[in-house]
Amino acid sequence: MDIHLTAYVIFSLFGLSSGLVCGKQGADIVFVLDSSFSIWQRHFQKQLKFVVNVIDQFPIGKNQGDFHVAVITYSENVTVELHLKDFVDKENLKKAVMRIQRPSEGGTYTFRALKYARQRMFTTRNGGRTYSDKIIIVITDGLSQNTTATRLEAARAHYEGIQVFAIGVGGVDRQELELIASEPARSHVFTVDKFDFLDTIKRKVARQTCRVPKNHRKNDRRSDMDPSVAYKNHHKKKKCGGKPADVFFLLDSSSSIWLPDFHKQLRFVEHVIDLLNTTNGNTRIGLVTFSNQVRLVMRLGSPDNKQKIKEMLTRSDIYLTGGSTDTANAIGFVRDVGFNPKEARSGVAHIMIVITDGQSSDQQATAYHAKMAHDAGIYVFAIGVGKDTDYHELKQMASDPDVNFVFRVGAYDALESIKHILVIKTCKVADERPMRSPPALFPKRHMDVMFLVDECQFARPQLQLVKNFIAGSVNEMHVAPYWTRVGVFSSQCSTQHNDIYLAEHRTSQGFIDDFNKPVTHNMVWLMRRLRHHGFKTNNGGRGDAPHVAIVFVNEKLERLEHTVREANRARFQKIKVFVVAIGRTYSLHEVRKLADRDYYIQVRDVQSLRGHTRHFLDTILKGL
Repeated sequence: MDIHLTAYVIFSLFGLSSGLVCGKQGADIVFVLDSSFSIWQRHFQKQLKFVVNVIDQFPIGKNQGDFHVAVITYSENVTVELHLKDFVDKENLKKAVMRIQRPSEGGTYTFRALKYARQRMFTTRNGGRTYSDKIIIVITDGLSQNTTATRLEAARAHYEGIQVFAIGVGGVDRQELELIASEPARSHVFTVDKFDFLDTIKRKVARQTCRVPKNHRKNDRRSDMDPSVAYKNHHKKKKCGGKPADVFFLLDSSSSIWLPDFHKQLRFVEHVIDLLNTTNGNTRIGLVTFSNQVRLVMRLGSPDNKQKIKEMLTRSDIYLTGGSTDTANAIGFVRDVGFNPKEARSGVAHIMIVITDGQSSDQQATAYHAKMAHDAGIYVFAIGVGKDTDYHELKQMASDPDVNFVFRVGAYDALESIKHILVIKTCKVADERPMRSPPALFPKRHMDVMFLVDECQFARPQLQLVKNFIAGSVNEMHVAPYWTRVGVFSSQCSTQHNDIYLAEHRTSQGFIDDFNKPVTHNMVWLMRRLRHHGFKTNNGGRGDAPHVAIVFVNEKLERLEHTVREANRARFQKIKVFVVAIGRTYSLHEVRKLADRDYYIQVRDVQSLRGHTRHFLDTILKGL
């Protein structure tokens, strides 16, 4: 075989040297090398050798598609070793890298290196090219001195369109590497056990770096962004701009929160809003507090400017309610009510920011409602405060990837330390992640649905809430002659029967017994009426459509055996019985007897119904 052909095959197999074609606009790369006290001299030399080996695989030169390389070292201070403009000849560049001397030792101040690289290394004065992609490659062997600051500086780099690769050596914190690196982590994070093993990943690093100029521009939305999140100076606050968003804050108001800490949540919200661009409704704000109940404090867009929002946050009626931590109900409420189509804007990012200091009262329900929010196209940030928060639950609550949507701080005082990064992440979602179209709550289905409501179980205000829930659910169904047909049977509570007909009783005692019969629940009568009349052809029922009965239970069924018997007879007629169980006065065992398998939902009280519309409709669909 010809020697040139042999070389070409080797280069092609391993993606080496001139075999790499990295895109027409090339890239500017800044290597950020760890020189902290944990790095020995021979380890530092291994880093330099690794940089040389990676450079060797890049097209270095003056052409537009070529790469330019700079190097900085960092410990407590940042030292510029090579600027992008210094060398455009590969051999001279490699020699210059190997001549770098290790600077003075210190701690691992990764955030300072990231900030310096972002702000200064890519300027045209230092050789940055306006048409080239910007890439930072960080090498570290330990945890940074300030994880929060490191995360913030990395987020700023990501927001400005810089691709960041993170290489960890030894016992590094994988989570911090993922915080530093761009998405996706699988192609931007690398780890090796020792500095001696850096050479084993040189080809992977070179290939992934080379892909940036090819692929990054396809999805680059920097033309739509407002990179003003990089603050001009410490005297001026820059606002997050770019695309609009609807943002809901969910604040923990349970018994575990002290009043001063509750006020710190409100101040944190105020400071975050101050960094968002709310001008002309660009970003609209909503807010709820939650414990075992949800209080809607602020509807989306109800205060139409920042000053009015701040005034609402200082109102005396925003108070600490106390109670259990029903995070599931809060997420469900904001998903269904807060972001309802009449108030939330279509085509913009919908974002929830949940702040809590403990585990939810029902983790399974919280995970379920969070998933329903994700499926509805809502992006969820989860902020855990203190040691009692469950990190696994925060991850389930938050959108993916977790490193972008989960935050933990030690105390409410520390919330201020994450406000800037939260704003950057929120802006990044609004600018880069398009609003996902949520799946239809209830797709077109050929089915007949009957609601059964025993009015005796509900006081008048409660009954109205049940009717509102039914109306809201039906509004999401595709009601049409061929598709879904709906109806309702309800009992009246004045007597067992509205009237007693002339021929109904043949004896005085029969009439007296019927007339004096105490008011009881009429679910047995409703179920019997359903079987005999609900789905009959002359009442609009269709033989080729699934038949679904939706039964509302609010109190213990006094005639359980008879009610279950009627439900079984309904099932024999191929009627699916779905139960909406409200409160806790009944037993779950009773509900399961009445319902088809797991064809039921439970809610804490009638007021909670409105936050369970999606849960309700989703469970119906699963049972069909």
